[in-house]
Amino acid sequence: MASKKPKMQIYRAKECRHMTEEEGTVSSMPESAAVGLARMAEAGMADGYVIKVLFDAPGFALHYAWFKPNYPLGRHSHSVDALYYIVSGSMKLGTEWLGAGDGFWLAGDTPYIYTAGPEGLEILEFRHTSKFTSAAQGGTKAFWDKAVGTIEANRDAWLAATPPRAAA
Repeated sequence: MASKKPKMQIYRAKECRHMTEEEGTVSSMPESAAVGLARMAEAGMADGYVIKVLFDAPGFALHYAWFKPNYPLGRHSHSVDALYYIVSGSMKLGTEWLGAGDGFWLAGDTPYIYTAGPEGLEILEFRHTSKFTSAAQGGTKAFWDKAVGTIEANRDAWLAATPPRAAA
């Protein structure tokens, strides 16, 4: 007898787990991206964000991300479609500034880049699955130098930042 699909499931932020590397695996990338990301990691990139899986059921997943002030995301794409909703803060997506209540949708494999605003960014990511691959794009040395400089300039503030309730 097949298991019956539940009609309702509740999730609680305090019980949610951090996203694992297996869920957001990175596919192969140009050498410039590999070198740039390694430099960002060494500078303290991981201190600038929190990503959690809020809900994961067959055919539907909800992720929460808190990017601390001025956090720079490099140009990348994901293998699956995603709908993003800004809970608080702001972001610069390409040349557009978006704030709380705004959002955007991306088809799978569409490259994009954004930077969290000066107050940081809380964003929800809706997908059909929690498991996907990310593909880092190339980038010029000037881009990676700027990203590393941003991390170095903001890292102390990131380490001292008080998380929003959902990120705690």
